[in-house]
Amino acid sequence: MKILIIIHNRVGTGPFLKVFELCRSLSHLDNEVTLVCTSLFNRFKTNSYYLELVNIIETPDLFNGNLRQGIDLWNSLIRYLVLRKKNFDLIHAIDCRPTVIIPAIALKIRLHIPLIISWWDDFSRNGTIKERNGLVYNFTFGFIEQFFNYRFRKFADYSIAISFNLQNKLKKIGIRGSDVDVIRLGSVNKIDYKYDKNFIRSKLSLPKNEIIFIYLGSIFNTDLELLLDSLVIYHNRYGTEIKTILIGQHEISNDLCKRLSIIKTGFIEDDEKLNNYLLASDYAFLPLKNSLANKSRWPSKVADYFAMNLITVFTPVGELKKLYKDYDFGYMSKTDSPVDFANSINNAVLDRYDKNKHKSKLSSINRLLNNELNWKSIAKKHLIIYEKTIKMIQQ
Repeated sequence: MKILIIIHNRVGTGPFLKVFELCRSLSHLDNEVTLVCTSLFNRFKTNSYYLELVNIIETPDLFNGNLRQGIDLWNSLIRYLVLRKKNFDLIHAIDCRPTVIIPAIALKIRLHIPLIISWWDDFSRNGTIKERNGLVYNFTFGFIEQFFNYRFRKFADYSIAISFNLQNKLKKIGIRGSDVDVIRLGSVNKIDYKYDKNFIRSKLSLPKNEIIFIYLGSIFNTDLELLLDSLVIYHNRYGTEIKTILIGQHEISNDLCKRLSIIKTGFIEDDEKLNNYLLASDYAFLPLKNSLANKSRWPSKVADYFAMNLITVFTPVGELKKLYKDYDFGYMSKTDSPVDFANSINNAVLDRYDKNKHKSKLSSINRLLNNELNWKSIAKKHLIIYEKTIKMIQQ
């Protein structure tokens, strides 16, 4: 099968890597896969190449920085012109930003092939746009994103949602429930070998005897406030010495970092060093406020935590609350309040040396990875949908 997958993301970013794993797994199932993404820097030049059997096409974009995220009509036009004479059996659009949905619908009409649309994030003005980009973007380009995010989903011949909350939203806007599946995303990495945690800590100049928590990547401001408030409560109430590693760009004062024993690494480009920080840690944090954005999305970093055998302290929000019913992968707080999250941190600390409980949670994580978050299985689920949709259109 010849599959075209279109994303708005820039090459090399976290979302790109997730989609690439899907494309690579589809390729290993004897499919020809083309992945269209946005170039990091080019404004006029298109770049096409193969990476592990996947044909990657990077298209130019006139915007810079945060604005280079799927709203450039020039990028949309170039994508259509580059792809209009190629042969595909199916188009898979990831979300509905202009650079994705405009060429996807145009190619669907021109090539007479089915269109699958995934919903990976709620880019509405009360959802991710508000949390991630602030009020100025929310009341300017945010209007455009919200319009595209909802308006064009009815053009899909089949829909894939990343969460049950988004699946319900699709039903509310008129998409038949029988034409929607929920598929989550897996992890880019999987550690399946033994490693010496103390040796890794010594390489990173980390203390050998302290309990270390880690948070990976970007975070909404409200979620960061929850984490910091929880750490303040924990240190004041329990006093047990723990360290917290924050990987990524986080604006926290040095005084507060010292007070809460926080290590800010900044952005880490080296994959080996990034993995070592994860392997050196005992637990991971996933503090999610009960917001529209968090209820709708799949926090894909949790799959990276699981792949590194990290038990996670998290809030009862969205998909994680549902998964926790079947897989005991960590410590779920009672609510999304700082007090309850601090209590869950303490529960994890108290159980640190309970080998049976620790082993049981790691076993659940391994089952979850194999059953739900394995890329080969995820690709097979997509392939079933692709084949079913093609047959449905041909009838």
